[in-house]
Amino acid sequence: QETAKYNKSGQMSKPGQPYGEAAKAALQEKVQDKNVVLQIMDVDRYNRLVGLIWIDDRCVNLEMVREGHAEAMPGFLKPPYRQVFVENQRAAQADGLGIWSLPRYESPSVFRRRIDSD
Repeated sequence: QETAKYNKSGQMSKPGQPYGEAAKAALQEKVQDKNVVLQIMDVDRYNRLVGLIWIDDRCVNLEMVREGHAEAMPGFLKPPYRQVFVENQRAAQADGLGIWSLPRYESPSVFRRRIDSD
C-alpha cells in the first residue's frame, strides 16, 4: 500500500492510500527488532528489489497478504509461491480483511496513476 510521501521540509508532497498507514504499522510490528532474511525474487522496472521477507520459517509477505494488509503481485511470484499467495489473497478478500474491507479498493499502481494525473 502507498503511504504518504514527504519532501525534505517535512511537508506532504503526495497523499497515501486510505489503508497505507495501517499496512505500514502492521509490517513494522512484524519485523521491528527482528532478524529477517530477504529472499530477492526480481528487480522491477524502477530498479527496486522485489523479494520475500522471512523470519525463521515465516514468510512475512504471505502473512501481510493473508491478513489483508497487502495485495499479492503474481507477476513477481514464481512457483512455488504464486499459487499460495493467490489463495491467501482470495481468503482475505472473502473474509473482507484489511484493504478488502474498503468500499473502493485501488491497487497501488492504479492509485499512483490517478494521483500523478491530478
